[in-house]
Amino acid sequence: MTSKQDALYWMKWRAVCAAQGWDQKDSERRHAIHIQALGRDKSHKNFNNRDFDRILAQLRLFAEPNSVEARMQADAYEACDNQPQGLALRKYDRMPETDDPGERKRLLYRIHQLFDEPYIIAVCFDQFQTRRWSELPISSLTLLRDTLVNRARARHHRQEIDRITAETVSAEAAALIPACQIADKPDDNCPF
Repeated sequence: MTSKQDALYWMKWRAVCAAQGWDQKDSERRHAIHIQALGRDKSHKNFNNRDFDRILAQLRLFAEPNSVEARMQADAYEACDNQPQGLALRKYDRMPETDDPGERKRLLYRIHQLFDEPYIIAVCFDQFQTRRWSELPISSLTLLRDTLVNRARARHHRQEIDRITAETVSAEAAALIPACQIADKPDDNCPF
């Protein structure tokens, strides 16, 4: 858990305590929420991103008990838990079939960071014969993200090679220019 996540966790816990009238130091109730969200007790310092998403959804539900959006978010995680936990065999790895809302959010965010929309749509169409890339199942989104990461790395590598080549060519070209032309003060004896 990062320091920002830790701060967000405690802020959400304070909101729950304010809404429910609980004491902020009541760790038993806080850990009961962990059990309810994760199915087991786990220290908040040991949360991974998936755990943290589920805890945030549960805390929001307690902080905003009348919110339809908070209920829908918590239900989405519960539905994910009730899906079969089988793994779909893909061409290079085994990936989960369950559509975890937090994982989907992270994948969409990462894909948006890599390239602009038209390029993402083109790659998605090449891979999956659809332009509606944000609606792909989680395993297909993972493959799309991996493809775009590889292409971004290749683009960065080509740019580095081009930069090094340009620097090398510039240094070689400078070596061909007579020293009298490079100097700040032109040399009267320089034939050029």
